[in-house]
Amino acid sequence: MKPLNNTILALAVLIVASLSACVSGPVPLAPSLGPALSLDQTIYPERFRTIHRCTLSIKGRTMVFNGYLKVDRALNTIKCVAQTDMGATLFKYAYRAGDLTISYASPGFKPEWIEQFALRDATLVCLARSSATLSRGTVQERILNNARLTRYLVRRGDTEIYTATFTYSKAVGPGIPDTITIIDKSLDYRLEIRVMDFKCIPENDS
Repeated sequence: MKPLNNTILALAVLIVASLSACVSGPVPLAPSLGPALSLDQTIYPERFRTIHRCTLSIKGRTMVFNGYLKVDRALNTIKCVAQTDMGATLFKYAYRAGDLTISYASPGFKPEWIEQFALRDATLVCLARSSATLSRGTVQERILNNARLTRYLVRRGDTEIYTATFTYSKAVGPGIPDTITIIDKSLDYRLEIRVMDFKCIPENDS
């Protein structure tokens, strides 16, 4: 019976390792099949840290959390940690130029939500090149007010399927939006972002 027990143990180790890789391993994002989401928010500095207060409604559930982001636009990189008010981590990921590594996802936050929603919206807002692509037959539109982006939307025919609304004040910084509301009408999804803190990162700060 000993060889059989060793075989069962080896299989168990392989299963656990494969399940762990779903969360902690790098996730190669799908190749582009259509145009990418694109804002090209050049108003942002090349490197910055920001804290977002987020209210997320998704598939009938609502979560409130803080998002801590470190962004390098030149390297197309975002490092993100999302935590509750009590300090519990909801998810943690690093994204660089098309590669996503999810180092943690809590039981209440599915790993696929990170790629499909959290990363999509963070790259849209913070980077010049988004991680997400659009389906065929969709059109993007940007609405400006006094040279500031106030609304970004994606249409399929005459129907708005994705919108991002930006508002500004002097509290965060010149030209930096302080509140962002994102709605995906093709899904039961709404994200409200309030920028709590925003700082440029000096070049010698790693």
